[in-house]
Amino acid sequence: MDFTQFDNRDRAERGAWLHLVHPVTGEPLYDDDDKDKPCRVLVRGAASPTIQKVMRRKMLEDFERERKLSKDKIEEQRRVQVMEDTHRRLVEGAAPFVMEFENVQRDGRPATAPDDVEWFLNLVFPVMRAVETGGEMRFELANKPFGHQIATFAADAEAWLGND
Repeated sequence: MDFTQFDNRDRAERGAWLHLVHPVTGEPLYDDDDKDKPCRVLVRGAASPTIQKVMRRKMLEDFERERKLSKDKIEEQRRVQVMEDTHRRLVEGAAPFVMEFENVQRDGRPATAPDDVEWFLNLVFPVMRAVETGGEMRFELANKPFGHQIATFAADAEAWLGND
């Protein structure tokens, strides 16, 4: 048996195409409604060595930043969170995964990575809705921001198994 079929690290590094969906309807997006032109993003997987280096660097930066703050200030920052904070973390977290765009336009020109990544991820702000289940209220995303689509896809282990 050829065990290279299990090499998810290399596969994650090369990336895979994510077909974007409409943030509200969930319908697949196409350029000018042409089914031969899906709007896609080439996304690195979470097992990518590049992504792991980025995540380690970010964690070390966060630790260093928190080391300089008092415990009270850290606790205050953790307690006082608004959706803008969640959105900012989503944009910062998803950005390194984006390698390339296909059929995504910005002001009449093709979007490019890395130049247009932050713009793209900031387009759709997360919207929450309250859902009651079993007499308890919980909150869930009411839409699918592009950053959330990318993060979910990047973490999907099935998308990254093996080499093709």
